[in-house]
Amino acid sequence: MRLPLLKVLRCIYMLSKISNVWIGPRLIKLQGFFKMNLFFKLSIYAQPLQIFISYIDLMNTPAQRRAELQANYYFFCICAKCTNTAETHEMLAAACTNKNCNEFLDINLNNCPRCDAGVSPKHRNAYNEAMTITKTHLENMKDIACE
Repeated sequence: MRLPLLKVLRCIYMLSKISNVWIGPRLIKLQGFFKMNLFFKLSIYAQPLQIFISYIDLMNTPAQRRAELQANYYFFCICAKCTNTAETHEMLAAACTNKNCNEFLDINLNNCPRCDAGVSPKHRNAYNEAMTITKTHLENMKDIACE
């Protein structure tokens, strides 16, 4: 299929979900090399549906996942995972320097809010280096997976 046709079909699919109609191809008939006929069956749902796509990259923050869904699937996700603000905090948090404290620490703070342990420049630099290395390796893995 050509790229413009894929976009059209994706839009038809999403619009059918928004309008409470399911369009599922029951038969695809190929004629020649460039012509394709799709036969659809329409089903009407009694209850409104919420669309959630669970296979978006979970290594991204909720804001990044939502932006990707908006760009690729044309909707803004409001599922529990995307709207949970604690998840972003946990994903971007550092471990407290106190080994007896399990607080998710904002690296920009000078002290832990739970145990008041200080955050040293050495700890802050180690966090920034680990985050940079992690992002670099994740991007490299995405490039390898796409090849």
